[in-house]
Amino acid sequence: MIPLPFSKRTTSAVVVFACIGIASPQGAPALTNTNGSLVATPTQLGQMWLEYAQLVGIYQQLLHQDVPNQRAVLYAIIAQAVTVVGNLKATLNAMSAPTGDASFLLAGMREVVAQAAQTLYNVTFDE
Repeated sequence: MIPLPFSKRTTSAVVVFACIGIASPQGAPALTNTNGSLVATPTQLGQMWLEYAQLVGIYQQLLHQDVPNQRAVLYAIIAQAVTVVGNLKATLNAMSAPTGDASFLLAGMREVVAQAAQTLYNVTFDE
């Protein structure tokens, strides 16, 4: 039996974990403009809460997916991660924070999610 590529599972879990922090209630949804208003619209907040819940579920699946003969299951979980991280990327790109600390934080969050999306893409197509 060929063991699962733990490096792919571990890499995927790490980037999903980073995205969980961004989509969490203490992450991007909590960003405020200089006037105290939230950066995210109500629709974007709802999207991020959904993405947060999905990422937490995917992370748990990645942590417990270590059965050697279920490589296809691992790749299906990673494919879900690619979709959800892509959705989070789109949500963050739709947000705007024109000034203040929120603009810098949002730019950093966008960069982390973009790198996560690229990493997941590389994991998916690296055979």
